Amino acid sequence: MKDIINWLREIEHLANQVYLQAAAIYENDVKLKKFLDRTDEDEAWRYHVMGSAAEYMSSKQCEGDKTWQRKDTRSNRNALNADVALYAI
Repeated sequence: MKDIINWLREIEHLANQVYLQAAAIYENDVKLKKFLDRTDEDEAWRYHVMGSAAEYMSSKQCEGDKTWQRKDTRSNRNALNADVALYAI
């Protein structure tokens, strides 16, 4: 689960950067820039939420909890990375 949370944080950070760059590129299109600015803020918020989840997972509350662990985490992450690569800019 920790690996998934860390991966999600990376994706949220990457998405935030994409929207920030797009907003700079399309700064003359007021409506599109406004949309991109809101979207980058949303991605930044999710990045911080995932950070809170990571902190929670590191707390004593989850230390012996086997329900948080999955044997197939690496294969799931690799499949998700492959899906994301299809949409890479």
